[in-house]
Amino acid sequence: MLKYIDEHIVARIYGTDLPEKAATTNQSEQNSNLLSERAPNETELKLSAEADMPIYIKGRPVHFTSVHLLDTLECLIPDFFNEMPIEEVRIKYPSEQRPHLVYSEPDGVVDVTISYTDMEIKDHELEAITKQLSAVIRRVQPIRSWQGISVIPTDHMTLATMKFVVSVVDGDIYNEMLLLHNRGQLIIVTFHCDAEEIEDWRPMTDVLIRSLRLSTKEENTYESGLS
Repeated sequence: MLKYIDEHIVARIYGTDLPEKAATTNQSEQNSNLLSERAPNETELKLSAEADMPIYIKGRPVHFTSVHLLDTLECLIPDFFNEMPIEEVRIKYPSEQRPHLVYSEPDGVVDVTISYTDMEIKDHELEAITKQLSAVIRRVQPIRSWQGISVIPTDHMTLATMKFVVSVVDGDIYNEMLLLHNRGQLIIVTFHCDAEEIEDWRPMTDVLIRSLRLSTKEENTYESGLS
């Protein structure tokens, strides 16, 4: 059963159908960017300050903006990234098992995808599930370079990461996959860019990891992730 669920997750991440079993999801694909009217708390003020600090990408100063993802997740992304229209998402991720949400730079090559899975997870299972999922990815994807997995505690939560390069028709793509959970369900955030440009984009992935946090759906107030 775990093998089946993991391959479903791989299909969701990459938006491509995998051999053998196919799966469907009942998760909503709608994204809410609405904040309730209330005074910002200390964590939000810190987030705002981080968003105003320029980070250099390819020698250019880049400012970050806060976005809410799938009602319960918030992070910082470059202010020139926009939510990809569903028509473009369907082209880039042709399977019905595509990511729920995609933010990308204007040309659509570098992006951040968010996949809210059906997989149940408990606090202590994060590392073990990451290792199991990494084994599935290495089996079903054309891995060119596997750069390992790690568990990273941040100011807001603990998350697991997987870093690897896959070969595609016109080159190699760098993948940095971030795994976390909300209320017992696994969420996967994945960053993609050309493998040759990863060092240029590394400051963005650092900010993304540091800024990821969960918020409650009812009040949009922040809560800690795994401890």
